Amino acid sequence: MHYFRVPKPYWKDRMAKMAAAGLNAIQTYISWNMHEPQPGVYNFEDGNDFAAYLQLAQEMGFVVILRVGPYIDSERDLGGLPFWLLQKNPHMRLRTNDPSYLQYVDRWLDVLLPKVKPLLYVNGGPVITVQVENEYGSYYACDFDYMHHLRDKFRQQLGKDVVLFTTDGGTEGFLKCGKVDGLYSTVDFGSGSDVKAAFEAQRNHEPHGPLVNSEFYPGWIDHWSYKHETVDADRVAKTLYEMLAMNASVTIYMFEGGTSFGFYNGANLGDSYMPSPTSYDFDAPLNEVGDVTHKFLVLRNIIRQFNPLPPGPVPPITPKMSLGSVSFQLSGTLMDLLSKLSPQGPINSTSPLTFEEVGQDYGFILYRTVVKSDSVGLVVLNLTSVRDRAHVLVNEVPAGVVNRMDDSYYLGITLSAGENRLDILVENLGRICYGTFMNESKGLIGDVSIDGGILKNWKIYPLPFNNTNVFNTFSTQSNKLTHRKQNHTSRDFYYENKWDSLSNKERAMNNGGSERLKRSAEFERKSLARGFERQQLPQAANPDSPSIYIADFVLYTTELADTFLDTSGWYKGVAFLNGFNLGRYWPVAGPQVTLYVPAMLFRPYPAKNRLVLFELEWAPCQGAHNCTMQFINYPILDGPV
Repeated sequence: MHYFRVPKPYWKDRMAKMAAAGLNAIQTYISWNMHEPQPGVYNFEDGNDFAAYLQLAQEMGFVVILRVGPYIDSERDLGGLPFWLLQKNPHMRLRTNDPSYLQYVDRWLDVLLPKVKPLLYVNGGPVITVQVENEYGSYYACDFDYMHHLRDKFRQQLGKDVVLFTTDGGTEGFLKCGKVDGLYSTVDFGSGSDVKAAFEAQRNHEPHGPLVNSEFYPGWIDHWSYKHETVDADRVAKTLYEMLAMNASVTIYMFEGGTSFGFYNGANLGDSYMPSPTSYDFDAPLNEVGDVTHKFLVLRNIIRQFNPLPPGPVPPITPKMSLGSVSFQLSGTLMDLLSKLSPQGPINSTSPLTFEEVGQDYGFILYRTVVKSDSVGLVVLNLTSVRDRAHVLVNEVPAGVVNRMDDSYYLGITLSAGENRLDILVENLGRICYGTFMNESKGLIGDVSIDGGILKNWKIYPLPFNNTNVFNTFSTQSNKLTHRKQNHTSRDFYYENKWDSLSNKERAMNNGGSERLKRSAEFERKSLARGFERQQLPQAANPDSPSIYIADFVLYTTELADTFLDTSGWYKGVAFLNGFNLGRYWPVAGPQVTLYVPAMLFRPYPAKNRLVLFELEWAPCQGAHNCTMQFINYPILDGPV
């Protein structure tokens, strides 16, 4: 369980349930990007107080396995590394002996490790082992100078009386670059794996000492537009039994996954770019909200055969509340509210600047320029530089979306005669957290062109949504949305425009375009055919300009409990409750449909609560009776895909 994915008031509840399952150790990462959000600015307060978390674990009878990093993966943005590393040097070779990287790693460890040292077991604390880096054998660099530097740094700060270890996949191929002299090698693998083979690989590098699976997976990670991952409980139990029967030490990753609130989710890069959703449920024995599952009971029955269970019953499921519907009103479009959401005004630049170049961590950036045209006509907008998803508006009219997830980077747009204002709203869906291509920038990372002509002279509006106090200044308008500019952007045009962009791409391809362009066109045709990006809007609906919607409500109850915000019927956006970023929603893509809302985020009666949505694409608000969301008492994590 990770302290940064579970609200602090619930740490004790989750630990009590883990103890009831027969566990005797807590494992957690430390997420550098949460503790040093800006260079030299540190935060170890409230939910970031990892020392309090470890001390509570000790009070609850656990020892602690601490995974310090600096890189952790954990499906966190940039694998837990702070974004500003790439601001300092966009060509920085992360996780290597590159001096431009190591200077910041050393500075961070000089702050962090002195906080860890008093918590070591040898000093009376709960920490029995400390992990150095994470799954380094999976990384392309194989830089032993880097790993030796970290080993020596940890020894210098923590002393010689703590076990330092590494974790790698359970095959020789991973351990080849993962094994480091002076660090104890452990392995990780999931259910259904060849347990004997994995531990034999560990034994080849560690002939003495315990067999250790540092990450035994009872489930798996989700990605937007892919089905919710589940693993059969009996299959997990079978592999767990086999390991425990060999007297192995096992960490169940995750026993509770929790939630990646805000914009902290990461992304993987496989055949395509695959961002993770807000929920980190992981199909774990304790679900996202800490409730006991069938898998919990099955694994508990295995553990009790090897480790005595504490007396008493399994803690009950925590109460959930259903609040019914709340009604939203439009506060304004992004263009209406831009001066409040980006109060510092635009950055002027000849060419687009990335998130990192403007010093922005997460969220959105609006890029604006003027395009001149001699006549009305369709042109091809080339957005191959987008990272990761962009909403395009021409003269404030939605023109379409390009999405890195389906490799769709070209868009047909219609220009009017004269000057046209082109707005491109780019969303950072999460930096890559694993693999070779981690050090990539976000936003528009290169030029934008129309029919081959490069566009210049941009106004760049940062939209990190860090200052959510601004929401308190917003008023509301009529739900009829009569002010919306629709012009020619009907539902049919919106979809036809997407197909027009493909037709233009194919024409370019047939005229000698690159092989990459050919593959892109074919991939996009398949993607559009299955509705991967352009999931259908309701009949007769028009795409909306990205807009802010507000619901003000009072809770007529004094018994607050956790709940789930059901985003069904909306398209894609971000939700904030009383200024707290609940995370992204994207119910038409799935699998996650509901957002977890912990009870402590609500203001009790008679105070007013404010729920704010930044809806990017379409809201069901043709009438006030439709412009709603519900708080329900159960999660939906296996929705439309």
